[in-house]
Amino acid sequence: MTTPGLCGACCHGRRTGNGRGSTFWLCERSTTDPRYVRYPALPVLACPGFELRVEDPSAGPGSPNLSNRSRSAAYVRAQSGIRREPA
Repeated sequence: MTTPGLCGACCHGRRTGNGRGSTFWLCERSTTDPRYVRYPALPVLACPGFELRVEDPSAGPGSPNLSNRSRSAAYVRAQSGIRREPA
């Protein structure tokens, strides 16, 4: 399975599948904003609409479970081991 990149940590990303066992990542921003692709090519390494998913609202700031929405996409890439492709 391909790593989803930022979609895996984004509050707008949702994993879906089909009856044959394939897995896809749906960008829910695509339902209201035509600039976003419904099923983006993976891995997504940069996205202007990225917002960190809140896993546990009771967790304090700096929690390792991604509860702090103010963390940047670069921080998430660093924590998840995602590397930018050279241009």
